[in-house]
Parts: sequence; structure tokens; C-alpha cells
Amino acid sequence: MIRSMTAFARQEQQSDGGKLIWELRSVNHRYLDIYVHLPEELRSFEWPLRERLRRQLGRGKIECTLRYRPGIGAVDALQINWPFAEQVIEGCLSVGRLLPQMAPISPLELLRLPGILQETESDLQPVAEAAIGLLETALSDLLSMREREGARLAAMLRDRTRQLSELTGQVQDRQIQG
Repeated sequence: MIRSMTAFARQEQQSDGGKLIWELRSVNHRYLDIYVHLPEELRSFEWPLRERLRRQLGRGKIECTLRYRPGIGAVDALQINWPFAEQVIEGCLSVGRLLPQMAPISPLELLRLPGILQETESDLQPVAEAAIGLLETALSDLLSMREREGARLAAMLRDRTRQLSELTGQVQDRQIQG
């Protein structure tokens, strides 16, 4: 069966953990060339994803993009480094005594300072497993699209071959007659 190298697939999944969206693009290439674009928090799962792609695809330039938006249940409450925040505020007040008209300290600006918000480690294993499962579905769609496009290419090649055969026959008839 002829398979086209050009295909596209998109799959998305919504759950309590968030929303996952895979987009796969494939174009012709002599070898297998895989580009994987993952959100920073899921970057550690890149190798298993590449292995799945390698097992399913023989060649082509493949661009895989995963988008992830954490769900409400996946986002942890804000963890504020209170001792550090108090030190920053105290420092601002000390400097403010030297300035006659200092603007008030904005809570939002304070939260933007590095080190004020503490990041909590969340378990992304369920998200990664869901992403791998969704990748399988998107990959299946991509392969199906390659096969459908390959069938169209094969039909076009058969039609062109038939046309060439007819034209060759006409030329041979003219040579015999002429």
C-alpha cells in the first residue's frame, strides 16, 4: 500500500487534570526526523514520546506539539514565602524613609518578585500518561491520513499510467499508418 508522507492530525482531551492538545504534522523526508515541542513542565517525558513515534513511523519530518493547560484541580494554592516577603517589605519601607514621595508597595508587584511565590512539586505522571494515550490516538489518525492520501496518489498514478498507455498506443498507430 502506498502511503503519503504528508499528513496532519489533531487530538484534544479535557479532564480534571487539565486540557491536552496534540498536533502532529508530517512531510516528506528521506529519514525519520522528529521535532517534539512540549510544555516546560512535561519536558522530562520527551524520551518515551519519541520512542513511541519512532516505533510507528518509518520516515518523514514529523513535528509534534503538545499544549497543556492545567485544570482547576491541578493548580495548587499559592505558597508564599512569608519570611522573604516580610524582608522585602521592610527593605522597601526603609528605602521609602529616604525618599519623600515613595509610591505605595503594590501587592501584585511584590508577588512578581522572584522567590516570593514558592513552587510546589505536583505529580505530573497522570498527565504524562494521558498525553501518551492521546498521542497514540493522534498517531493513529496521522497514519490513517497518510494511507488515505496514499490511496489518492496511487489512483492518480494509475490514471496517468493509463493515459500514457493510451497516448503511446495512439503514437504507435500513427507510426504504422504514416
